[in-house]
Amino acid sequence: MKYVAFSKKLCAWAIAIVLATTGVQQLLLAQSAEAASYSVTSGPLFNDPYGSTAAQRKILDQVKNAILNTPKNSVIRIATYSLRDQKVYDAIVTAKKKGAIIQIVMDDHPYHQDNDDDTLSKKEKEDTKTIEALKKLLGTSTSDITKSFIKVCSNSCMSNSSYSTQHAKFYMFSTTGKSKLVSLVSSSNMSTGHTHAWNDMYRVVGNEPLYDKLKDYFYEMVKEDDKKVNYYYQNVKISDSMRLYTFPRKVDDNSDDVHYTMLSKIRCTGLASGYGYKGKTVINIAMFKWLDSRDDVAKKLRQLADDGCIVKLLTSQDNIDSNVKKILLASKGGKASTIQVKGADYKKDKDHDYYMHSKFIAINGYYDDPDLTLAQRKSSKIVFMGSPNLTSTGIQSNSEVMLRLRSASVQQSYNSHFSAMWNEKHSKTITYTDPN
Repeated sequence: MKYVAFSKKLCAWAIAIVLATTGVQQLLLAQSAEAASYSVTSGPLFNDPYGSTAAQRKILDQVKNAILNTPKNSVIRIATYSLRDQKVYDAIVTAKKKGAIIQIVMDDHPYHQDNDDDTLSKKEKEDTKTIEALKKLLGTSTSDITKSFIKVCSNSCMSNSSYSTQHAKFYMFSTTGKSKLVSLVSSSNMSTGHTHAWNDMYRVVGNEPLYDKLKDYFYEMVKEDDKKVNYYYQNVKISDSMRLYTFPRKVDDNSDDVHYTMLSKIRCTGLASGYGYKGKTVINIAMFKWLDSRDDVAKKLRQLADDGCIVKLLTSQDNIDSNVKKILLASKGGKASTIQVKGADYKKDKDHDYYMHSKFIAINGYYDDPDLTLAQRKSSKIVFMGSPNLTSTGIQSNSEVMLRLRSASVQQSYNSHFSAMWNEKHSKTITYTDPN
């Protein structure tokens, strides 16, 4: 009887093991089927901080889902200022267990005491906790770039300036689902707080020249080599519709300022029929931060407005310096400024600040670029997007990435998104009053 009872237990165990194994196999098959059907779509992507949870997380979840669908031995490269989103972190853990190679470059700002009493803030503590967990998961050795690691940059990894940061935000996947050579360039970090901030992303799939240039730039950051700052600057034509810019760049005068030279190519009149508005070039700018150190760019933009261009700027009330506001908005020679400026800031409560974090410029009209034919110049729809703010560190010492996209559909998407932010009820007009 004892033998029979033991046999029954053994049989039950065997059945349980088979069922468990079958369950695991079914789960793996389901995950494999999901990965086989998953793909990344090229083009712009925007989140909405005032929308549903899915709308708020649209950019974070794009990266999370790409991570989850990365197969064994494929490479994920992440460059971000901060990584504080639990779902993205969990996806990294899952991808690592599946055998993906995960490489991360991050800024070291969480380790800098930010309070008057030399203690870490709540956010900094969260960041350092995540970084330390990633160090244990991925390792920190960068001697073998075929393996996983996390690199925490001193300053920007590309500058010895104590004011510099690793501020670039791009996410690369050698393979994710059915998509290969995926490059995601964004204004968004991988932090849950960015669900309450307007951000944008441009997704590029299967573009080997862009992928290779970003990969090279990524590994230059990993080296953390004190070369001359101009060593890292790139202004590369990827295709007829795309250019890539990487920073930092040494700036001796305005001819070295990418934003200044870009605005210098805009003509306010003479554009082709059907472009701009009522024969005038339209410039829509979403810029999280604009400091006095880049006031020459403000002067150039004011000149364009005075010449007849239609200019709107969406920014943050707390992140636009007073002199920039004066240049853009003050009357000049008895003539009022035509530039419209709004701040997209809203403090719902002590734990929820809503703001605009994008850094893009959308142009519809006449763009006098030697890359283009005369007809193309007069009928230009162009977007500059990426991570640089209008600050001196934004181009001179930070690691930053920016794309120039010449596409009617892309410009229209950005223009529609700009209008949505502009017309949101919490976006308020910014004015300038002369203190004298």
